[in-house]
Amino acid sequence: MGNIVILVGSMRKGGNTDLLAQAFAEGARENHSVEIIRSIHVLAVIHVLHGKGISAFKMMIWMGYMKS
Repeated sequence: MGNIVILVGSMRKGGNTDLLAQAFAEGARENHSVEIIRSIHVLAVIHVLHGKGISAFKMMIWMGYMKS
């Protein structure tokens, strides 16, 4: 059993991105712990950090969503 974090950058509930994230989460919950984060800001920060050579995984660890 693992932990999965789904980042959704679209705030439009019920839109295509939301439906895709929900469907993936539903299937993944059979064997994993799943959390969906809906935030344009989180995705913008990941983009900036990636440009500076910092991985999204490191950022998720810093935010407490993952363990190193």
